[in-house]
This record gives sequence, C-alpha cells and structure tokens, in this order.
Amino acid sequence: MATSLPNKCFIVYDPNGGAKDLAQSIYDSVEPRMPGLFELNEARFGKFRMGETKLEIENNVRRGHCFYIADSNDKPNEWLVKSNLLNHTLENSSAKEVIDVFPHLFYSRQDRKDKARVPMSARVVADMIQLYADKVLTVDVHSYQAQMLYKRFDSLPSFRTVTEYLTEKHPEILTDNLVIASPDAGGGKRAEGFGRRLGDKNVAIGHKSRVKGDADKVVFAESQVSGSDILLVDDIIDSGGTLIKAIDELKNKNAGKIYVYGTHGFFTKGYDDLLGMVDKIFVGDSPALLALNKNDKKLYCERKDKPELNIKSGSIGIARDQTGIYPQDSPGGWKIIGRSPISFFNVNNKSPCFSKPGDKIKFQSISFLEFNKIEKRKNSYKIKYEVV
Repeated sequence: MATSLPNKCFIVYDPNGGAKDLAQSIYDSVEPRMPGLFELNEARFGKFRMGETKLEIENNVRRGHCFYIADSNDKPNEWLVKSNLLNHTLENSSAKEVIDVFPHLFYSRQDRKDKARVPMSARVVADMIQLYADKVLTVDVHSYQAQMLYKRFDSLPSFRTVTEYLTEKHPEILTDNLVIASPDAGGGKRAEGFGRRLGDKNVAIGHKSRVKGDADKVVFAESQVSGSDILLVDDIIDSGGTLIKAIDELKNKNAGKIYVYGTHGFFTKGYDDLLGMVDKIFVGDSPALLALNKNDKKLYCERKDKPELNIKSGSIGIARDQTGIYPQDSPGGWKIIGRSPISFFNVNNKSPCFSKPGDKIKFQSISFLEFNKIEKRKNSYKIKYEVV
C-alpha cells in the first residue's frame, strides 16, 4: 500500500524584517534532512499612507503547515498587529496549520489582575493570537501560567544551552561556591533548572516589592548568599532596575563575584550601569541589542581607543541573526557565543568585519552576548572572528 507524502511546510517571514536571516538559517538546517518538504515563503508587509499595515504572502500555502518566524525587534504593538494579520491571511489561504514562532512573547508579563482597573494583557493577546494560529512556540516565557492561556503552547527553556556553554567555556565560574539566584519568586523554577543542570547547585530566591511598576526592593536571605559567588538569572532585562536592586542587595549581604544571565535583553536604559556592577553579563539575542540606539537602530565605532572585540559566529536558539555595531562609550567588549537548544535551529555563514573607527561591524547568528571587561588598547582596534 502506497503511503502519502506529508504536507508541505512553509517557513513564512518578512524579507524586510529582522527575522529574515533566522528564517533562512532554519531552512538551511532542515532542508538537507528532509529534502523538498520545507519551503521559504515571503510575507511582505507595507503601510498605507495613513499608517495602516498591509500584507501580501508571495506563494500558495494551501494545505501546508506554516511556521511564521516573527521579529521580536518590532515594537510590541506593531508585532501584535503583524502577527494577527499574517495568521488570518494564512488561515484564509487554506493553510492546514499555523504555528507562530515568537523568539520573545510580548505582553506575557501582564498575566494577572493585581489591582483594580488593569487589563490582563497576556489573556487578551492569547485570545487574539488563537483566533487564527494553532500553536505558539517561544523561549523562556515570562510567566509559566501563561501557557494555560493557549490550547497548544511550547516554551523552550534556555538553561540547557547556557549551562552547556558555561561548562565548556567558563568552567572557572562553576565553582563549588556558586549559588544560582533569582530576583523574584516567579523565576524560581528557572533558577532551579540552572541549579540542576550545573550539578545541584544551591538556589536563592529573592523577595521583590514594586512601586509604580519598578522594583523598589529585592531581599535575599543572608545565609543563602553570604560568601558565595552568584549567578543571577532572569528572563527579561528591561530597564535593568530589578537586577540593579538585586545586585545591591547581594553585595550588602557579602556575596562574592556576581554574574548575570538574561534571556531577553532589551536594556531600555542602556547597560553601562549594570555592567559596572558585575563581573560578566550573559544575554540572549531574541531582541537584538541594536535597539539600544533607538534613533538609528545601529551603534557605531566612534572612539579611538577600543577594547579587543572577539566575534564568534555560532548558532541560535529561536533568535535572529543580526548586524551589530560596537557600542559607543561602552566600557567593555563582547563575544558571540553559544549553541542552539534544539538542532532544528542551526546556521552556517560568514562574519564579515571592518576595523576602522566609524565603520560598521557586521556579524550574524549569535546565541548569547558576553559583556566582558577587557583591557583597552590605546589607539588600536583589533577584531577576531571565527566561523563555526
């Protein structure tokens, strides 16, 4: 008896958006293993003169499984409108299944009514997305209970990738004296996951209070952190206020070296203050750090004395490839590091670089950015990169 071929799978993306390279990387990874099954399909977004969003999908998707690769560098409201318009278009074009791949799921922090007359935005967004999408795939969703808002939902934890990288590249961090810390109870499970993967490390969970949305105070038990090195883990670094409060508290409780990891690094108030307080920061690239410069979306090399910059092209775990420009007035360099949490996401491309001050540094396919205090070299600018 003859068996029927599986339905065609379409990787749908905006060719003019930030997810273009990620979509291409996914296709390059899966096509050799399943020849002829996957196909790239462009979704071209545009604007009417009055500002409304319009959309046209290039190829037929009838009876196909469609994976929409969203761009987490869009502004949240733009991201939401694009996602809903595209999901509706796919369903209305007779797609068999619509799966949204969100590197970062916006509005997931607002998952409960914690005071009068406020929305449960996570529920509203879930209802809108599920009008036309069959499943959502993301990384390190902020609230675990947000999964209950969707019929089919997968949140891939990043700690597997991070712990593998730390074990391979930074074994000096993983001492017997290391404690995994979360700034609040909501990240407790995430911290416990790190602890288990790193050899049953002790876990410290902070108590956080807020005033007008910003962290007012984070408290740790002194017996859990005093005299220990700390790996402080969080899912979202927005302004960095919560982490700064947590770091202050850890230092007041006589903690040793402090390292920070955040899955989604927005750094809406920059990262210089945070970087100056810790030994190292590790952050995912689900939103690209290019958004630090809101005016140009690029950061330029304008100083004459640059620290050494090591660039390593690796693979990504539901993130986006990006073009990065070395940040002006940054006190340290960065490295591109990491591997994908699942083999489905893989890349193989080159990293062209420019070494003159003012030139753009272009790199692709990063998984984590390590901000490291590196000795500055006066009047020199040396770039290293490795393609893997």
